[in-house]
Amino acid sequence: MKKRVLTALLAVIMVISLGTVSALAEGPTEVGTFDDLTTALAAGGEIKLTADIELTGGDNGTGSVVVPANVTVRLDLNGYKIKAVSSDTPATYAVDVSEGAGLTICDSSPAGSGTIVQENKSYGSLIRCGVHIQGNASVTLESGSIYTAGITAVGIYGDGGSFVMNGGKVETALGGNWYEIGTNSDNVTYSASIIVKQGKLVNVSHTAAQKYVAEGSVLVRTAKVGSYGNNGNYEVTTTAPANFNVSYGGKYYDQFGTIEDVSVGDYGNYFDDNETVEIIVNAAGSGSVMGTLASGTVHYVLNPDATIYYEQYKNDFGFTITRVITLNEGATVIVSGKGEFEPNVVKPSDTNVIDMSVSEGTTTYTSIAPRECFKVGENKFNTLKDALTAAKSGDGTITMLKDYTASAADESITIGTKDKITLDLGGHTLYMNSVQQIVDDTNSSLSRLTTIFNQGNLTIRNGNLSITSAVKEAINGIVNAEGAVLTVEPTANLYSRGNIYEGSYVIVNLGGTVNTAGTINGNGNNGIVTYGGVLNITGGSVKGTGSSMSAAIDIFSRNYDSTSAGAEVSISGGDIYGATFALSTNNVKSSNSSLTITGGSISSQLTTIYWPSAGTLTIGTEGSQTGPTISSAEGSAVEIASGTLNVYGGTLQGGTAMTAADQTKVDAELVNEFRTHSGASNAGDAITVAANRAGGYAESPLNVNIKGGTLVSSQNYGVRYMDCNLSNTGAEQLEQIISVDVSGGSVSGTLGAVEASFVEPADQRFISGGEFSSPVSEYVEPGRDFEANNNGTYSYYATRQEAEEHGEVSYVGADGVTVTFRDGSSVTEVYYEKNATVILPNASRSGYIFLGWRSGDKTFSAGESVVVSADVTFTAVWGNLPNVPDTYPITVADPANGAVSVSLANASEGAVITVTAKPDEGYVLAYVTVDGQRISGSSFTMPGHAVTVSAVFVRAGLPFTDVAYGDWFYDEVAYVYANGLMEGVSDTAFEPGGGMTRAMVWAILARIDGVTVTGSNWAETARSWAMAKGISDGENASAPVTREQLVTMLYRYAGEPVVSGSLTGWADAASVSGWAGSAMTWAVNRGIITGATESTLAPADGATRAQCAAILMRYIEA
Repeated sequence: MKKRVLTALLAVIMVISLGTVSALAEGPTEVGTFDDLTTALAAGGEIKLTADIELTGGDNGTGSVVVPANVTVRLDLNGYKIKAVSSDTPATYAVDVSEGAGLTICDSSPAGSGTIVQENKSYGSLIRCGVHIQGNASVTLESGSIYTAGITAVGIYGDGGSFVMNGGKVETALGGNWYEIGTNSDNVTYSASIIVKQGKLVNVSHTAAQKYVAEGSVLVRTAKVGSYGNNGNYEVTTTAPANFNVSYGGKYYDQFGTIEDVSVGDYGNYFDDNETVEIIVNAAGSGSVMGTLASGTVHYVLNPDATIYYEQYKNDFGFTITRVITLNEGATVIVSGKGEFEPNVVKPSDTNVIDMSVSEGTTTYTSIAPRECFKVGENKFNTLKDALTAAKSGDGTITMLKDYTASAADESITIGTKDKITLDLGGHTLYMNSVQQIVDDTNSSLSRLTTIFNQGNLTIRNGNLSITSAVKEAINGIVNAEGAVLTVEPTANLYSRGNIYEGSYVIVNLGGTVNTAGTINGNGNNGIVTYGGVLNITGGSVKGTGSSMSAAIDIFSRNYDSTSAGAEVSISGGDIYGATFALSTNNVKSSNSSLTITGGSISSQLTTIYWPSAGTLTIGTEGSQTGPTISSAEGSAVEIASGTLNVYGGTLQGGTAMTAADQTKVDAELVNEFRTHSGASNAGDAITVAANRAGGYAESPLNVNIKGGTLVSSQNYGVRYMDCNLSNTGAEQLEQIISVDVSGGSVSGTLGAVEASFVEPADQRFISGGEFSSPVSEYVEPGRDFEANNNGTYSYYATRQEAEEHGEVSYVGADGVTVTFRDGSSVTEVYYEKNATVILPNASRSGYIFLGWRSGDKTFSAGESVVVSADVTFTAVWGNLPNVPDTYPITVADPANGAVSVSLANASEGAVITVTAKPDEGYVLAYVTVDGQRISGSSFTMPGHAVTVSAVFVRAGLPFTDVAYGDWFYDEVAYVYANGLMEGVSDTAFEPGGGMTRAMVWAILARIDGVTVTGSNWAETARSWAMAKGISDGENASAPVTREQLVTMLYRYAGEPVVSGSLTGWADAASVSGWAGSAMTWAVNRGIITGATESTLAPADGATRAQCAAILMRYIEA
């Protein structure tokens, strides 16, 4: 009993004693030196710094701040630093927490600037850290910072124990880790607990940041740091941010990076219990992805404008990097949302296939073992390899039943010499990733990497064939061997994907036959190359757009030399486009190849057809003016240096996108450049002929025969013919056999129809027929001495009688005479052949009577025939009329882009007035106006009152291929284009039948009002202007504008003038909306709008672009 009493009494005394100590405590122990801090730590409790404490290493240094074993300490940094300074032997740890100890780090300073610093900048192997945790010690960071700098410096280093982060910041620099767990002497990792509930992790990798985030907390990257894509500043918080680029499973939010910053292999860190993660991508988070999804499901939610795309590139070490998701069998990717996900981002592992399904806007990709992907006869096959084997021994037709990726090493296709295979893609896509090396027995240098090797007969139809890509490796789609036949039907689409090395093609023909009417798209690089053999293109398209050096079709000899058999290429239809050349040969490696083009559309950015080699290029069909359209944006339609060119028909357009700044006249320097440089010149002509070029071009004869077709250059020459022997270098004179003959066709160019000043005089007379936009008499063969001028179109004939059937005639022969007519107000010179019979014309002059023509002492009557054997001048003889009528002044308005003059400044009623209009350079006359009304031709009869005369000039040569001279809307389109009111829908298309939106009309009226309406916000600028001006309510900006809406906007812009009259004469007047009645009446009265038919206005019909152009011109000119 005594023992129990004593024990209880002792317990009471202990409680009283503890209470007394607590009551006497006055707050934390304040320390400002290392020694004081060491003393305070030994005692435990609350400690508050009052000064920075520097720690030094070495024998005489302070060493680390040590929290003794089994002591509990709350350390308030109070805005100060405990700093292990950089030295040769720095303190190993800034703070070392011994076994069983507990340390809570906080910072009560307002700025929260208290920091534990470890500055170890050496590169030794010894670990230095900010806080070291031993055994079962525990550390809690509530506020303040832990900062380390150095390759081997670590923020928190745990040899066991636990670390909990409830706030504050851990920051690393120079590549150190924010937390590491050590190993014991047996190299076994200690057991340690790390939990981050809240706080900031600065300059760390994503992997290190997300590893220890507590359940219920989220990780947010707030900044991107350094050259590594996944390094950054992170904040751990309990509240998910509203704004982010990418989020992963609601656990990680990246506000600064892209989807490519987290490896697919790390997605498992965010899986839920069902091995599923939802990844939300906004537009700023777009990018490529890379890694293997071993299992589970990834659901990408792509918000508007977000994109996950396929990417391939060479890294700094020359290795090919392909960024895709590889799905192991059973792994699944789900894609939803309004963003874009490129299908080839996902690939299966090993021999698996991707099973893709689409349901209500959600696409699911699952990697599965291939199952029934192909059908041969009645049998179904899982793999392409098995289907091909069966087809070779069966009926030869393989039908695809679903999309398929051939990525196994043995799944490239080989068609044997005796095989006849039809590959029916079944409306699906065959992704050919499997590649084989083939050897060309004829020329081993032409050996290729390819996905399909055809030695027999292969037909492809009804779907897509997608060819793999590899940087700096020429991987081709199909190699067609000598004697083989490849047929691409119209329903087939063959394309390369990614950025392929410039030596690769969709189809390589090694002496076989290729027949295609399908789509051949070398968006990886080039379209087709044929080494000898036969290539027939009857439709579809062939494009080479992979790089600025891509071609649609390259044509070479069988052995890529100057002696082996050439290729035979025929194009009768289809669309051919190349980023550099659409069609190209090589001067010494194309031999006697032939290219015949009778139809289709052929275009390129630079010279469209480059023909520097022996062989024959034929455009059109002899006897027919129809043929292909061949156009170049920034080069010539055709450039030839050797071989034969025959032009029978079609349209050749050079430099359609060139401006006046791209005009290049011929001079000695230019000719010298042609002589000394290889490759196309991109001169911008319809046809550029360069004879006697050095570098092997002159080894073959050059024959050019232009017998038909339309040849146009927007800024340069229709035909430019140069002899490079006439360059200014004094180089050795080459001896190419040359024949150039122009006997037909229509030739025009802004600088001139034909230029041949740098051709030997004896060879300059090469024109025997055709029509030209400028005089070319110096190049016309002898005997064609009569030039006919039909409103600016010139042609040449052997007799005056022939010439008179085609326009006003001038004699341009060497032995001619000049007949001059002087009528008192003008002088006219006409050239005739010697001893020609001239019928004298009539003449008129206001206020006078014409009495005849005087020459010397003799006067001749109008209509009298005179033989002229020498130059002669006829002067009009006038007599005064009785009762000369009143005359009226003629005012000439100063037009833009040209000048106007009239034959008389004052004239009486009935006088014939001639208007002379001279456009500025780069412009042409559209029409002449008298008192604002357009007149036909260039003369008018004077009314009985004063008049004002002007003219409208437009930019020369509309660039639009769908607006032809003679179209009812040609002048109207030219007017709005010249005045900057409307542009084309592309560089070469106006789309006259296309619709106009309300926003487009607002923009046009705003431009008329002097407002600048450009850039990505043009529609909003135009809308704001239209609302401010009362033109429109600003609603339905993208809706098609109707005829009555368009007229109403013009009426409001005109100030809503008072209107009289009605629309009762129109059959559909009742269908005009009430709000549009006055506007429609006003527009009809002013002639701004005419009927859709003779009796209807069609007010609710959509206004086409051509109609808008016409209405705008009438409105402005009214």
